[in-house]
Amino acid sequence: MEAHARPVNQSLNQVRQIVSQGGEFLSADEIRTLEDRGAELKMRYDRSSDQTDKLLRKVSTALEELHKFRTEITNFKTWLVKTSKLAEDKERLMANLSRVQANADTTREFLSDVIAHQADLRFITMAAQKFVDESMEYLGVLNDFRDHLPQRLQRIEPTELLVKAEVMEVTQAYQDLMRRVNKLSDKMGDIGNKQKDYQDAVTKAKAWLKEVEPKATKIINEPLGAEPKTVEDQLGRAKALNNDVLANERLVQHALQAASSLLAALEGDVTEVERNNLESVPAEIQDRYNRLAAALADKCQLLDNALVQSQGVQEALDTLANWLGQAENQLKYV
Repeated sequence: MEAHARPVNQSLNQVRQIVSQGGEFLSADEIRTLEDRGAELKMRYDRSSDQTDKLLRKVSTALEELHKFRTEITNFKTWLVKTSKLAEDKERLMANLSRVQANADTTREFLSDVIAHQADLRFITMAAQKFVDESMEYLGVLNDFRDHLPQRLQRIEPTELLVKAEVMEVTQAYQDLMRRVNKLSDKMGDIGNKQKDYQDAVTKAKAWLKEVEPKATKIINEPLGAEPKTVEDQLGRAKALNNDVLANERLVQHALQAASSLLAALEGDVTEVERNNLESVPAEIQDRYNRLAAALADKCQLLDNALVQSQGVQEALDTLANWLGQAENQLKYV
């Protein structure tokens, strides 16, 4: 349009010159027709120039917004790929029981970073919408121009824009990543809590066994008393300790349940060595408890039988002593 400004202006100048100087050669109708044609040329050129200038500004602005959108979405897609790989790495490390707490802390930081990138997604959405708005304005100017052409071209209808599809795609990918990282964080926290429960249960069970085993060994190895009262005292102490052992079976069961719960939370993502360790430690505690309980129960039974027997002997001795006493008294009067 700018390149044709000069020939157009020359044509208009020629029209004005002919109109001003050709009155003696042209009729009034011819002059009027020439003036109308000149006015129409100027109007069409001015309108085309104005509309073209608007179209250029709109498409330049739209291109600028498109560049912003492309830069942001490219960076965001790169971050999505990188973060998805990090999530996969963290999922593999989840069963590393030696670093559960450290992994839980880094996973919380990881989740915070993913949440923070919602702002980037909003910026991408805004950039895409700005491009769409500028595109619609460009199309509006173009259709207005086409409507006023002498041949009146058909209006161009807006179509689905690729930028919207890209925004939907990265939004879905981000939401999938968010769900994945949230699940990872929840699972990591659950594993951490259950590992703490397991460690606490094992520590308490071992501490109790360490305290009670020497007491039980002393009672089990203690020789039988020579008198019923001594045996009765031994039986009372043995039963008291046996009742304590029975009451604290819950510590052993808690250790077994905590191990089972932790293994279930790991969902199979655990090495064979760690699985064996998680299963063998509570099993060893249970074995120690079972041997302790059985030995104490046997000792109680032994003492109970011994007490009954010693009491029978004592009663027999008492009866014999009474008879001897009576016999001796009778002999005094013979």
